[in-house]
Amino acid sequence: MSNSEIITTSIPRKSISRLTYDLLRKRPALVHELQRREKTQREVAQELVKELKELYPGLKVTDGAVAVALTRYLKKMREYQETHLGTRHVINVLKKSTTSVIDGLKQVRINFGSYIDNKEHISKFIIDLFEFLEDESIANVFLIRDGIELYVQKLAENELSELISNYNLEYEIIGQNLSLLKLILPIEAREVPGILAHVSSLLADQAISIFDTQTYLIRDRMIITFVVSEGNATKARDLLRKVIT
Repeated sequence: MSNSEIITTSIPRKSISRLTYDLLRKRPALVHELQRREKTQREVAQELVKELKELYPGLKVTDGAVAVALTRYLKKMREYQETHLGTRHVINVLKKSTTSVIDGLKQVRINFGSYIDNKEHISKFIIDLFEFLEDESIANVFLIRDGIELYVQKLAENELSELISNYNLEYEIIGQNLSLLKLILPIEAREVPGILAHVSSLLADQAISIFDTQTYLIRDRMIITFVVSEGNATKARDLLRKVIT
């Protein structure tokens, strides 16, 4: 069998559009960059043409043909997102929401140390610790492999430190000068995909770094929290207010 015969049989019968769609489905990050305009369609078309030629030697493909396929693919993606992922619904639900901000937070890691296997000791400590939740002195509590991580208001740090000492545990401050943005949504929000992604993208577009996020339910409300630096808290707060009004 000659080389030309090998090349011919390696060329797929799919159209350029279909081949382009196949590549894009395998590259969701690339599609995301296109949607956010971090890359131009021309740049991506050139990249995909090169990849197609490497995959299928002898395939006749041009930047223009792939660019047209890209335009069609992105249009279909927008239509799908609006119809099935509820882009408009996300905006409508956000307009029913409220927001609040807690400034002056520190990120704390509590180490269980030698008490890691003492279930009774740790259980009592956790029960006492959760009393801080009643007045929102602490937030975003996470169990980690050998301890707990949480965010504490500066005004409550001494009281928390005393509690930790009473149980002979140790802690360290791993983050300072932080703020907690709380987005309070109606319970229907949990059935609407894309809300967290939508708000996170808005914050990212304003160069606001998110150090931590958490989603949970309280009675008839869905709560999303974002931990950001205090320096960005005002900008982030103003952004959320615009989103919910």
